[in-house]
Amino acid sequence: MQAGAIVAESVDLIKEQSELAVQKHIAGHYLEAEKLYRRAMAALPDENKEHSAIFQELLLHNARLLLNMGEAENALKMAQQLLKLKERQFGFHHTQTASALRLNAEIKAEQDNTSYAALDMRRALDIWMDTLGWQAPAPDPDDFDLHAMGGQRTTLPEFDWIASELNQPALFERLSEEQKDARRFTLLLEIGNAFSWLGLHKTSCRLFRAALPLVERVSPYLVWQNYWAATQASISFSANEEPQVAEAFLSAFLQKLSSAFENGSDVAPVLQISLAKVLAKRNDKDGAVSELRKALEELQAMHGETHLQVARVHIQLAEILGETGDFSNAESHFDTAISALESWHGLSDINLVVPLFKRGMLMKNAHQLAKAEKSLARAIDILLPRNQSDIDLASTLFKELSHVYMGQHYYQQALTAQIRGLDLLREHCKPTDRAVAECELNMARIYFANARHIDSERNARSALSVYEKLPEKHKERGELHLIIAKCEIDNCKFTQASQSLRAAEAQLEQAPDAVELQQELNLEYAKFYLHQASPGKAVFHLKEIIDTESGAKPKRLTAQIIEAAIKRAEIELAYLDCSLGEKILLANVQIARDSYLNSDKEPSYLLKALSALGEFFVNQSDVSEADAVVEQCTALVEHHPELRSTPAYGEFLTMYAHLLFNQGAFEVATEKLKKALQVIEICHGSHHPKCADIWMAISAALLRRGITDQSDESAHKAVTILSNTFDWHHPSTLRALSWEAYIAVYRERYEVALTLAERLFPGIQSIRSFPDFFSFSALVSILKNEYVNGRTSHVNDLSAYLEKYSAAFLRIYGARAMDVLFDLISFALEKDVRPLGRTAGGTIIKYLSSAQCLLENPRDCLHQLSLICREHRSSTEAQQLYKEIANLLND
Repeated sequence: MQAGAIVAESVDLIKEQSELAVQKHIAGHYLEAEKLYRRAMAALPDENKEHSAIFQELLLHNARLLLNMGEAENALKMAQQLLKLKERQFGFHHTQTASALRLNAEIKAEQDNTSYAALDMRRALDIWMDTLGWQAPAPDPDDFDLHAMGGQRTTLPEFDWIASELNQPALFERLSEEQKDARRFTLLLEIGNAFSWLGLHKTSCRLFRAALPLVERVSPYLVWQNYWAATQASISFSANEEPQVAEAFLSAFLQKLSSAFENGSDVAPVLQISLAKVLAKRNDKDGAVSELRKALEELQAMHGETHLQVARVHIQLAEILGETGDFSNAESHFDTAISALESWHGLSDINLVVPLFKRGMLMKNAHQLAKAEKSLARAIDILLPRNQSDIDLASTLFKELSHVYMGQHYYQQALTAQIRGLDLLREHCKPTDRAVAECELNMARIYFANARHIDSERNARSALSVYEKLPEKHKERGELHLIIAKCEIDNCKFTQASQSLRAAEAQLEQAPDAVELQQELNLEYAKFYLHQASPGKAVFHLKEIIDTESGAKPKRLTAQIIEAAIKRAEIELAYLDCSLGEKILLANVQIARDSYLNSDKEPSYLLKALSALGEFFVNQSDVSEADAVVEQCTALVEHHPELRSTPAYGEFLTMYAHLLFNQGAFEVATEKLKKALQVIEICHGSHHPKCADIWMAISAALLRRGITDQSDESAHKAVTILSNTFDWHHPSTLRALSWEAYIAVYRERYEVALTLAERLFPGIQSIRSFPDFFSFSALVSILKNEYVNGRTSHVNDLSAYLEKYSAAFLRIYGARAMDVLFDLISFALEKDVRPLGRTAGGTIIKYLSSAQCLLENPRDCLHQLSLICREHRSSTEAQQLYKEIANLLND
């Protein structure tokens, strides 16, 4: 009798300790709760200990407590022990075994062992369905049947199968209504959870929806025990496009727990996190942030600042804040989370990869590319050395890193990163065609940026063959057609380019979100029509990007808008309205400055716009205005030192060098050009056409300094780059070739000049774009050399080219062009190419008498031209020009 009393007293003590442990557990005092759980389990008698319901319940609670503490491995050990006990006591096909399997699945999912977790959930669902037999719920016919449903089953209206399951066994007949509600609640959540896990969301939503009214009728303790189901229910309702029901479900659980437990419960933060996800999906970002902040405060109170769950909430907060544009606070939350994970796992743990990746994407969206590069590179360094690394994630990291490099204009590094990502896919797995196509699309972009047109077009066509088979990929198909068109335009394949542009247009019309690609398309149309000698059509497409005349400013500044304004100003100066060209460049600077002052995101756009304006002033010999622009550019670069690694900085240095060249500071100009070359080579590589342009400018500066050998070498480098990038008949190559021939004439190496001219002449009439200052000057020199050496067979073609573009040359370069054209007129009037002299002189007279003339001293220029005509007054052409000039001067 005394022994029985001792045993009863021991059991009462264990129950008391268990109840106290649960209270501490609910209140979030995990360390105290764990001690009490262990004491209670140790106090149980060894006889039949493992078959004791109390022991199994303590194991269950302790496993869940350890999971919430972030000790997933220890939690899994207890959960596996519980599963073995259930299997031994109840068998492999009992519902209690199914519940233990569900707990194991939850913990494995927490450890990212989702495939093993799904196997446990599938087995648990099998047990539930087999136990309920013919009364089990049939999956919704719209659900994809992931679960093999064996045998015929009769579907009862709604959830009568629950009532039938409860009413048939004699044991359930003695249950109270409260107990029956608890049983219904448990069954609905367990089976709904299993269906949800296996992706049958329509079926699980039916079950969870039926459980929602029961939340008010069951005990708070039961709601607390089954909080995991609310999180899973929110996933299914969201997947089934029912976020309102998901919010109601989570709110019901939270309300029940807050009303029952005075100081709240430890699971409230978990439910708040799930509620935040639902609110975020409903675009209620403020509500989501509010719920996450509540969860963060409660978790910090329970676990401290560096706990895993606290880190996860920081990550979710960072993601939502990033979506709202609050990049500064988002970055702070990411840094706190990463620091916490480092203190928990170490500096090189796999758990750091995803947060670093997300932080990198945040910094990319915030245009803080240096920080984005650092985060993504570190994520790659952690992920790659592991044997079981996530290949898909690694390839995505490389792709995003290549995007960041491209944003920083490090195209060589971008190409290396993307090739490594593609090689990783091919080496470690059998990548899908789509995965390879995504890489090839990115490589096509990078190759084009590096002027490797053959490689770019090959990759684009390969990717296009895959994307054409995929539905709803209009944006990608449009971009690929556009890349092909750009390659064809740059290589003067205009018939094919026309077809590619039309194909790109047809695809992008069905992609309303592809705004920048639409702008890019119009920009390429403008370049295409410019090559077709249709400046009016080109301007029409440039106006589609931005019309500065209307005074409307773009909502968001893009690189295409800056480029379109610069291109349109060039066309206006060369063909249409000089004064409008200047206004467009000034408006372009103002638009870029306003955007910069409002966001400070893209100083490179402002630098590019200022450089284009400065180049205009340099060409028009407006030294004071050009100096003012240089000062603005210098101040901008000093404020943003990162600009020194961008192509825009190379363009600024080139413009500055042109100004110094015109001022006679040839040595300093050479230094600036070499710095510009270094910047462009780092960004694009040493074989890019932009490098050829700079080599030509260096050659001109060296020539004026009398360093003729190095000048010749620099010109030849430009020819080599362009002939390898394009071919010998490409306009860019011919331009460089003409300059090399000019140097040969200057050095009195006339035979070399004649040989170079032989390569130049076959393609001279195919050039349909206006020449730059160097090439026009060179062609005048070549014409004189050809005539002097008695080679008149090609003189007509060369004269026709100079005659065709003399007006554009004059309008673009103003006073700088006068000396070159005066020299041309003098030579033409003296020799048998007098019609050229008459045409060139008429061009000057027409420009100087126009209201659009940008020169400050047009009458002085007319006097100079009249002197040339008087010197050659024996020719009819000179006499006609002299009369026109006299009439203008008298007016």
